[in-house]
Amino acid sequence: MSGAKLPQADGNLVYNNQFTETKAGDPGMGIEGTANWSLHKEPDGDAVLSVEELNNSRFLKVNILRPGGQLYSVQPQSIVSLAKGRFYKLTFDAKTEVARSMKVQVTGGASVGYAGYSPALNAQLTNQVQSYEVLFQMKKESDNAARVEFNLGTNDQPVWIGNAKLVEVEGIPFNDDIPKVPLSDGNRVYNGTFSVGEADGMSYWHVVQARKINALATVDPNERQLHIDVKTSSKYADDLKLLQKGIFLNAGQGYELSFDASIQPKGDMFVALTDEDGNVYEKQKVKVSSRIQKYHFAFKNLQLPHDDKNAQLVFYLGDVKKSITIDNIHLR
Repeated sequence: MSGAKLPQADGNLVYNNQFTETKAGDPGMGIEGTANWSLHKEPDGDAVLSVEELNNSRFLKVNILRPGGQLYSVQPQSIVSLAKGRFYKLTFDAKTEVARSMKVQVTGGASVGYAGYSPALNAQLTNQVQSYEVLFQMKKESDNAARVEFNLGTNDQPVWIGNAKLVEVEGIPFNDDIPKVPLSDGNRVYNGTFSVGEADGMSYWHVVQARKINALATVDPNERQLHIDVKTSSKYADDLKLLQKGIFLNAGQGYELSFDASIQPKGDMFVALTDEDGNVYEKQKVKVSSRIQKYHFAFKNLQLPHDDKNAQLVFYLGDVKKSITIDNIHLR
């Protein structure tokens, strides 16, 4: 790409990731050692920056003076160049003083409407330096001025950021069942709209059926709803299950589940949160209409002995007679 920032010797597209460079004509973030970086601040946001040594690396410390009302009210940025169709891995280290979150994403600038190029990572920071990773494919047009954005607004806890690295990789290993950090909107379910990931729309979901069951699960490419056509049903609900693994549940916390569904003919189904072996934390019975509508209820009595990063959300569908349609699944 003409005018692109080329990879450095180690392949890193993030320039000056050790905050050691100062260049004439490049104000950086307003302090020494921050060339090739910039700091975006909304009128309601402000911060004081410094560079500190942590774990034998130089980290940017962001002291939040005014957190503002938006996540982007305080936003350090690194400008990078991305090519359409290529795969990338972003890694960085970060910490805080008291636990807080930080939304990190690779995006475009104002000229492309701040389009998101990577998934938004809702990094959960602690008082210990931890490493974080985002994998993505650049699906939009090549951009010489893409930005790695660290969104620090709405929270006044300080943040240290270091060792940011963006490199091109050959591809993205897809693992449906990895522990899932909650999405930026708080949803703990990935691909609840059956519209992201692999072309079949079923990324992150499993349909598990006993031998006596004959069912076919498909996602219409236009409607983006999951439809399960049941040829042979059962009198046992757990003979056919729709489930997602790697759901992150916190001990002592309740959750609200919502989804759109219809059953032909109308009937009952059960929905549960379980551990990775299928042991039920809490199960709910839902009366589902033959016309698609939204269902909403709470899991209030979860008995988790500790946080569970590998829990499951399970829909039990074995006694559905003909078909079921499900969409817009949210767990918060």
